[in-house]
Amino acid sequence: MNAAASAVISALPDICIAYGVSDEYSFVFHKSTRLFERRAAKLVSTVVSTFTAFYVHLWGKFMEGVGLEVGFLPTFDGRAVCYPSVGNLRDYMRWRQVDCKSSVTRALVGERIAHRHQVISTIFTTRRSGQ
Repeated sequence: MNAAASAVISALPDICIAYGVSDEYSFVFHKSTRLFERRAAKLVSTVVSTFTAFYVHLWGKFMEGVGLEVGFLPTFDGRAVCYPSVGNLRDYMRWRQVDCKSSVTRALVGERIAHRHQVISTIFTTRRSGQ
């Protein structure tokens, strides 16, 4: 997904920054962009369709030997948010970063708990069977 996002940035030079976590990406256009007269719907549809096109195009590079099947083709959605100031945009990007850190922390804690349960279960099973 990062490769598709990078390709979107290359294809749409009015994007000044992109930030991705999991399957969610934020693309920020330059404040001075005049692309599509800044019509939100047109910007969203262009970013989403460009992202999808590159994602499908790059699929084989990352998923070698795994074909795309009709019925399971990747699709993406999008929305536009027009932040009133650079400060509001900065706050949003900070929130995205904090949310990412929280998600990673929860995932790591979950893995540790699962591993701990597996070890305890193995010990219990081994002791019960008299080994």
